[in-house]
Amino acid sequence: MPEKSPSNANQNQNQIYGGGGGASAREANLSVETNPTHREKLLAAMGADPVSGMTGHGGRRIGRQEDMTHAAAWSELGLSEAEQITVVLEVMASKRDGPPSSFKFFDRPMQRLAGTKSAAPLKPQASSGRSARPPPTQVKFDSTAFIKKHPELDK
Repeated sequence: MPEKSPSNANQNQNQIYGGGGGASAREANLSVETNPTHREKLLAAMGADPVSGMTGHGGRRIGRQEDMTHAAAWSELGLSEAEQITVVLEVMASKRDGPPSSFKFFDRPMQRLAGTKSAAPLKPQASSGRSARPPPTQVKFDSTAFIKKHPELDK
């Protein structure tokens, strides 16, 4: 009896989630190495498996559709994909307990960057009209005169 081949739906699921261990998983890994998607780049920057989204925390998976809505919102804030990756890398550099459980973890840092980008440009500070203070003059200390004035300290 001939073996049944997996359905197209199963093959697609294996390619998306890196499952199956067959050729589709190898092809998915190859695509990550040669032309990674934005999702794959984000997952890799977060320390998760770029194909499956597995974080290593008891089989938790990130990078699903709900997470990608956060990435879309970051783009709507005016952040490029490169800026998003940079923010993730900067945040992860100080995060000591592994990948987050959701992309939502990065919402505030993304909002801060977007706010900084949209802020008014800095302008030179206007002069106050006062002339600059001269540097303080050095005061000479005459220890002999001081001791004469305070003989109790000369012991």
